[in-house]
Amino acid sequence: MAFYELMFIVKPELDEEQVNTATDRVHQLIVSNGGNITKTASWGKRRLAYQVGPYREGYYVVSNFEVEADKVVELERVLKISDTVFRHLLVHRDRTSIGQQEVYVPDFTEEDIAAMSRVSEEDYEEAPEAIVVETDEEEPEVNAADAAPRPSEPEAVEAGATAAETSAATTEEGAS
Repeated sequence: MAFYELMFIVKPELDEEQVNTATDRVHQLIVSNGGNITKTASWGKRRLAYQVGPYREGYYVVSNFEVEADKVVELERVLKISDTVFRHLLVHRDRTSIGQQEVYVPDFTEEDIAAMSRVSEEDYEEAPEAIVVETDEEEPEVNAADAAPRPSEPEAVEAGATAAETSAATTEEGAS
């Protein structure tokens, strides 16, 4: 037997009881094909990374199990035509996941996130001061002609000059 991990997403309009029924049906499918479920974790209702058909969210369920490799094709076939599971991913694992740690993704409110991002006065006092490096280099001299602002074309047009006059004036400046 080979070890597998199956993540599937159940339609969001189902209630908790219907999600549990859908999960049980997937587990019955695995057991009826000679598999043995080692662990299941329900992640609850989550927002999808992108819209899948009409769905923007769904109930995530992750199951670890072992089954004969030739039965995987049947599992995939039934999951593809399931009326409650709209996405799934089946991954072959090198070893069992009995000792695997559970992944806990906490739900934070906006207030919790704001509280975590605040910096206390104590943090300011502990922070090192900024290091300013002074150099002996002098500032480069600026030519007076380069420093004088040149009117842009819209400013010259507003002043009554035509585009041709503005172009001619710019050409004369460049020639001198």
